[in-house]
Amino acid sequence: MQALIEERGWNWSDLGAHAGYSRKHAKSLATGRTLSAAGFKALDDAFGTRGDLLRLRDRAIAEREASLHGYAPEPSPGETRLVVGGARRVPLTVEARDPALPSPGREVSPTNRRDLFSLISSGVAAGAALPVLTPTDRLLLLEGTARADSILPIVDAQISGVIDAYRSTSPAALLGQIASVQSLIDGISTKLTLRPADHARLWHAATITAGLRGWVHNNAGETDSARISLAEAHKRADLLDDDNLIAWTRYMQAIVEDYAGNPAGAKRYAEDGLLYAHTGPARALLLSDAVAGPCATLGDVKGVESAVGESLEILHSLAPADHGPISRTIVDDIQTCHPASAATAAALAYARLGMPDHVKRTLTTVRPIIEAESTHQRPYMLLDEALAVSRSADRDPHRIAGLTTQGLALALPFQAAHVGKRTDAILGAVKPLSDHPVIGELSDTARTWREQQSSLPA
Repeated sequence: MQALIEERGWNWSDLGAHAGYSRKHAKSLATGRTLSAAGFKALDDAFGTRGDLLRLRDRAIAEREASLHGYAPEPSPGETRLVVGGARRVPLTVEARDPALPSPGREVSPTNRRDLFSLISSGVAAGAALPVLTPTDRLLLLEGTARADSILPIVDAQISGVIDAYRSTSPAALLGQIASVQSLIDGISTKLTLRPADHARLWHAATITAGLRGWVHNNAGETDSARISLAEAHKRADLLDDDNLIAWTRYMQAIVEDYAGNPAGAKRYAEDGLLYAHTGPARALLLSDAVAGPCATLGDVKGVESAVGESLEILHSLAPADHGPISRTIVDDIQTCHPASAATAAALAYARLGMPDHVKRTLTTVRPIIEAESTHQRPYMLLDEALAVSRSADRDPHRIAGLTTQGLALALPFQAAHVGKRTDAILGAVKPLSDHPVIGELSDTARTWREQQSSLPA
């Protein structure tokens, strides 16, 4: 199904339009969450597959029933295979992949769907074990369904508390607060039967909590833990069918991979996020940071200029309300993007390319605002200029050391991973100048700063 969609260049809305369904229902059909015969017939009509998808669905159901009741499925008169692109045969086989990267187009074989069948079978088996309930029984069960009007605001308040503490609290301490929020959410899910609207609201809160946990793990330098938490956040966002949350999680996943030294994976995450952020602040932020940064690491100057150019063009078209406060970070939301955030992100891309003039030009309009507001972008601005100079043809040791030292002095606890990464890049670029006195002093300053970060109380 994925291969057929990709071949046509469709998104979920396009599939829904061709099949005569809403975007959400078309996605449910294409991902196997809904297995209605009418729906699969509509998909066959949309793709022009002449009943192949419906036959695959029927065979999957037959194999599921055989598995449930302990008998061998009847042999198929002929293996159904879809031909995509007029030449490539797609047998849909389950394949291993790197869990840290976005899911590629998956191929599935009619005889090898163990994971799907076991998932469906467990649900059917559980349902089959339940007794038939009378209307009175069902009414009594509904009486136990809780309204969570009093408890859910507490969850929201705890999440807001984590966000408020983000800029001033060490990652270790913040992870403890996030664990408390997660414990509350888990307790509500386990002990209360919620009405549908409250359940959706709680699921949304769980998505935000998982995303925050992943981002803070990244700030603490715990890449593997960050990947796991962000994968959970993305899966929840996808099941909620919330484009804003999907773009938010994809942005964070891209940044984590970028800082982990995996620019190709970061770029794939960012490009997937752009599919859900068609315009506005979210798209501007993805382009200026999650796309431009990996492009710079890959040496793609045109890619950087294209991403930065589109991002700035979007920002110029936004109303001031869409900029949000200059103090915002990704933990606040992805629905606002201040020009200072986009500019500092773009400056980092140019810094990686060793283009100090581009860094200064990109920061020209926002530098006075950043300095006047004393915002968290100040250390980034200084360190990016130092990185650009360190990678340029004119590596002035005094300028590099001065900018880096100022940046380290201004860094806040939550910036430890990002500031540390920039500092490592600067020190790596000036290794040929290690005999210079100011570069030696800079190495000592950086070492002292790291020791201070590691000694922050949890």
